Amino acid sequence: MTGIRGRSVSAMLIGFALAAAACSAGAEPVVGAQDDAGEGSPTTEAATTSLTQAPTTEAPPTAPTTGAITTLPTSSSIEGQAETTVPPPCPNGANLSDQPASSIDADVDGDGLADVVVTEKRNDVWFVAVTFGRGGSADLGLFDADPFANVQVLGGIDFSADGSAEVALSIGGGAYTQSVAFVRARGCQLLRLAFEDSSPAAFLSGASIANVVGVVCVVAGPGPARVEQYEFVLIDGAADPLLYESVYRPYTIEGDFFVRQDGEGTVLSAEEVAAVGLFDCGGLGL
Repeated sequence: MTGIRGRSVSAMLIGFALAAAACSAGAEPVVGAQDDAGEGSPTTEAATTSLTQAPTTEAPPTAPTTGAITTLPTSSSIEGQAETTVPPPCPNGANLSDQPASSIDADVDGDGLADVVVTEKRNDVWFVAVTFGRGGSADLGLFDADPFANVQVLGGIDFSADGSAEVALSIGGGAYTQSVAFVRARGCQLLRLAFEDSSPAAFLSGASIANVVGVVCVVAGPGPARVEQYEFVLIDGAADPLLYESVYRPYTIEGDFFVRQDGEGTVLSAEEVAAVGLFDCGGLGL
């Protein structure tokens, strides 16, 4: 009897164990338990879903190629261009009067601004003076000009085609002739173009029965910039028709000097001489 009960108890214990094992196998496992604050850990399924469905990182937009980028000038480059285009003002170096003998506007320093060029006489000495458009002024004495003659500024002509005009001046020299001189700006100073021996350059223009002289200006182009001096001298004994022997003297402009070149002469009639202009210089007139 006792043996039968023992076997029955053992069988029951084994059955309970098997039933418990079966229940444990069918239950859904829990990863974490609730903590003291009442917050629970995510289940395995939720964690797996969050990993598999994580959003992908979007690729950054493709940067434009170098050719598609428009580079704007920096402030320093803009300032640099402004300094190059418009130099700083010059000192006020001219003692200007309020009654000049003549006046014209011309860009003598190539900064794109109009400068005012005048001639005036002070204490029996003629001066050419400029008031720069960027500010400041300068002057230059014309000490070879007769104080009793008239000195006029004719205008500007850009011999070298660099944007800076040379100033042509008319200096009265007699009843029939006058001379033409040229002045240019160098920085904040004025200087007069000279011959090779450094004497102030002056070209004659005028006419009489026995002598005719003329000036032609040629700006830089296919050839070098130059001033051509023509002179026609009446041939003795040539009464009817009047004949003139011509002398042609070209001067090229090299730096601040007129350099004499070889020229040829010929014989012209009075009509041919009359057709030659006494002054042909960039549209300026005496």
